[in-house]
Amino acid sequence: MTHPDLQVSHGDLLHLSLFKSTNFDDVAEVLEQCSVLRVAAERIVIAAGQPNQRLYLVLDGELSVRLESPESPPVARIVKGEMFGELSVLDGGNTSAFVVAESDCRIVGLDGDNLWELFRRTPYVAHNLLTTMAMRIRNANLVMEDLQRQLAEAQQQS
Repeated sequence: MTHPDLQVSHGDLLHLSLFKSTNFDDVAEVLEQCSVLRVAAERIVIAAGQPNQRLYLVLDGELSVRLESPESPPVARIVKGEMFGELSVLDGGNTSAFVVAESDCRIVGLDGDNLWELFRRTPYVAHNLLTTMAMRIRNANLVMEDLQRQLAEAQQQS
């Protein structure tokens, strides 16, 4: 018998940005093939520079993104309904950051084949993923602009 915490319900999908505007029946069969994982607080889910074959969806809990090491200051938070790991799944490259559980979490791991199957079944999944990625790029651009401005000000003062 499968533990209820290790299954994805219709209610879980309502909170996942990847499945916004999708029909549960369109994605349920694929999600049944995916792993639901429980991750303890302070565990590293993804390590920078490593291969990764899964896009992760956060059902419960909070994680942080860290660039230099698992102990470095967080640069972003990932909360219930959000996703991570998509870059390495899509391009086959190594991961670009550490993702650390800030609390006990329940996450779904979608491998590349399952993700592509979801794209085939409903275009909303691809749309939602692209929208999330575009938003993250825009936010990164704002951070870069701020850093450039700070650097220019520091150079003027010296």
